[in-house]
Amino acid sequence: MDVTERCSSTRDKVLTQATEVFAEKGFRKTTVREIAARAGANLNAINYYFGDKQGLYRAVIEAAHEAIDAHQEFQAARDPDLDPKLRLRAFVSAFLHRVMGGRHSAVHAERLMMMELAEPTGALDMVVDKFIGPRFRLLCEIVRQLMGGQAAQRQVELCVQSIIGQCIHLVRNRAVASRLMPYLTYTPEDLKWMAEHVSAFSLNALMHMGNGNSNEKGEDT
Repeated sequence: MDVTERCSSTRDKVLTQATEVFAEKGFRKTTVREIAARAGANLNAINYYFGDKQGLYRAVIEAAHEAIDAHQEFQAARDPDLDPKLRLRAFVSAFLHRVMGGRHSAVHAERLMMMELAEPTGALDMVVDKFIGPRFRLLCEIVRQLMGGQAAQRQVELCVQSIIGQCIHLVRNRAVASRLMPYLTYTPEDLKWMAEHVSAFSLNALMHMGNGNSNEKGEDT
């Protein structure tokens, strides 16, 4: 192995271990010393490749974005020619699958995003720009299709927040939910029917509001 390959290998090992440790403990409780030990590298290597802990964390966030983007769970939701009802179902299903039962790399990435939202760091703007913003706009597009072109932007965005809120509640309150509903074990089959429920529940509300039966008013901004 030449010098270039060795350097690349060291950087990749540090990045891989950093992703796991940050996902386990969050930014504030993680130490670069622990990351270096897990990667079999020295502290100087981390400083050389990433500058400092914040620089390493930002690199982890960027790598997490690439790992998530490489998978195609949201592909159906992005299809403008698909029935918007099916797009909504695809979005909710992909979201729940990602944060609770997706591929190993994507699970770490999603956990990082959840931690960043719970305890924001200097990387929050990047997280919003690269992760949350594109999904938010995608779901806004789907919701607008379902509500009709006359729906005010504020109303569309609030509906999007309500849909995401249902998903986040199922994720963040997993321990409580499984105690209140012992049959809820978060298996792949559970994720399937949860996605179906959230989608059906949200669709009924959106269709009702889109038909002008809601008293809620919104204004375009």
